[in-house]
Amino acid sequence: MKIEIVSSETIKPSSPTPINLRSFKLSVMDQLAVPVYAPIAFFYPAAPAEASEKLKKSLSETLTHFYPLAGRIKDNITVIECNDDGAVYVEARVHGVLLSDFLQQPDWRGLNQFIPVDPYSPESVTGPLLVVQASFLECGGLVMGLCMSHKFADGITGSAFIRAWAAITHNGDDKLTPSLLPHFDTTAFRYLNNVRRDDDISIHKAQLGKLEDHDKVDDNHVIARRSVFVTKRFVFDASKVVALKAKAASETVHGVLLSDFLQKPDWRGLNQFIPVDPFSPESLTGPLLVVQASFFDCGGLVIGLCISHKFADGITGSAFIRGWAAITHNDDDKLTPSLLPHFDATAFRYLDDRRDDISIFKPQLRNLRDQEKAKAASETVEQPSRVEAVASLIWGCVIAASTRSNFKLRHQMLEMSVNLRKRVEPPLQKNSIGNLRSGTIVEAKGDNNCMIKDLAAELRKGVKEFCESKAKKLGSRDPDDAFEIVFQHLKVGADFRRSKVTKIFSFTSWCNFKFYEADFGWNKPIWVSIAAEPPVNLLILRDTRDGGGVEAWVTLTKQEMALFECEPQLLQFASLNPSVSL
Repeated sequence: MKIEIVSSETIKPSSPTPINLRSFKLSVMDQLAVPVYAPIAFFYPAAPAEASEKLKKSLSETLTHFYPLAGRIKDNITVIECNDDGAVYVEARVHGVLLSDFLQQPDWRGLNQFIPVDPYSPESVTGPLLVVQASFLECGGLVMGLCMSHKFADGITGSAFIRAWAAITHNGDDKLTPSLLPHFDTTAFRYLNNVRRDDDISIHKAQLGKLEDHDKVDDNHVIARRSVFVTKRFVFDASKVVALKAKAASETVHGVLLSDFLQKPDWRGLNQFIPVDPFSPESLTGPLLVVQASFFDCGGLVIGLCISHKFADGITGSAFIRGWAAITHNDDDKLTPSLLPHFDATAFRYLDDRRDDISIFKPQLRNLRDQEKAKAASETVEQPSRVEAVASLIWGCVIAASTRSNFKLRHQMLEMSVNLRKRVEPPLQKNSIGNLRSGTIVEAKGDNNCMIKDLAAELRKGVKEFCESKAKKLGSRDPDDAFEIVFQHLKVGADFRRSKVTKIFSFTSWCNFKFYEADFGWNKPIWVSIAAEPPVNLLILRDTRDGGGVEAWVTLTKQEMALFECEPQLLQFASLNPSVSL
């Protein structure tokens, strides 16, 4: 495949930006966003001969609405000067390949030729914020490659722009619906610029490392050489996603006969036959013994006992239940001496005087209880989303691969990107513009052979806790609170990455971003994809064309990928780089 650049020109807004809008302040999240272009490609099987001229005209009109994209970043990355310098439009011709041939087995090296600039170029900060390449194939197909500066936009902003541009191209500017117009009133985030925390930000940047070239940085500012990592595409079709969601869902037992339950007993069903949460603090503050008698319609009975571990071990528990059973069966006066308890354990009682020694172990015991409580609470995701299900499966397979690759690992962390628009108070508009996302980090509990449903529960729990404790503060009027949340998240992530015993894997979802609605007048795209190799230790999820499946791009070290792509659970649900049908 050969790409021939036919022309390159600057496209300016069709109407000049008003004086009062000439300065667009970047939020702290914008300022701390990694300075790269976000590359994305849209594939169309056919486009009219006049497509290029229509695209340039409509791009000019679209920039009037998205006016910061025609500006340049100034003042030490704090402001976009909306001076109408314009976006760059590149026209190219593709020789030596048909669109159908390319889509047989797409790879990021081929995709990279459809974008107009190196995504890791410093121009994402110093040059145009938007660069577009329209690549026309000899078969009549068209590939639209966009690179938008991450300093201005997240995925939702990119989706809002491309759909508005498509609508204007297709129907004209005067018919653009309000739902496609951008919203810049993100005051809750813009005001943070009034608190100049230059020292804090500069310290943070120094900690994370200075960007020197695109071979040295990933989206999390982690130094990584491209010679040692690889990106692969996995597709989960709609039917597999349905099956995977069922696997990730909680299980409960309703309307069952005892014989049916015993056909395939499991601990989740067993948990319903005990009267109290085993990890409840009532084991210390409440009754030491709680009993539940569960009677089945078929006449069966299950007796569930919870005895405080502060009083009893297994033998003590056995002695009690056998004593109770004997008394129930034969009366108290017929209880044999062998079933009577003995309390003369004098050799152990003296330890009551060693309070200090015992207190040393209490933090360790609390930590163990917390881990076990987290496992017990993992049955909370009754209806996992397709994103939760797929992300949990992939994370579990990454845990398995990385553990086998590096036996020194002790902690497995997942960093999730969370859309803030609907989670702050008051909520923002769907098309609010900027990097309106933050992150939260969760840890896989217990051993590394994690169940998908356990990991799905951790994901759900992590997002819930973030929303309840942090997201609302980001929308508050206290700049110190908001800054501290953003800063501390990035700092904690950097600390984890420096640890030799911690694996931190990141994921972001572009599902439900409506990229497939970008109809410029020559029908919707047959495929939408990232267009360059992502950073290492990153998962990007995207919709499939039918909207029911999920496409996953996974970047790992070559050693980990060799193990990851052979994971049986992954292969049960995913296909490795299948062809894209026209």
